[in-house]
Amino acid sequence: MIKPNVVVDQNRLAVTHVDALRALLDFIDEFDPDQVMIAEGSGDPLSRFRSFGYLELGREYPVEFVDLNKGGYEEIRLLTADFGETGAGCPRSRLGATVEPRSP
Repeated sequence: MIKPNVVVDQNRLAVTHVDALRALLDFIDEFDPDQVMIAEGSGDPLSRFRSFGYLELGREYPVEFVDLNKGGYEEIRLLTADFGETGAGCPRSRLGATVEPRSP
């Protein structure tokens, strides 16, 4: 899952540039992933993906665009830097996602 910075909908200088995502997708592609998602939860993610040219990446790469606002959240526990715990909301639709290292 790639989570770019897309918290505004008007200023291109305040969001992750589409070419930065393209470079990251080129790198990730070398590992032949089963699935790649670009996900966002600020405002209207799909509208922002469209505004900043992210949806064009779907024509170049096998990538899924995900609105993290859909499907609700589930509380998960995370370890903090001082070995304590804190809670965080994790999108329910992504709780089963796995990361598997692969050789190129």
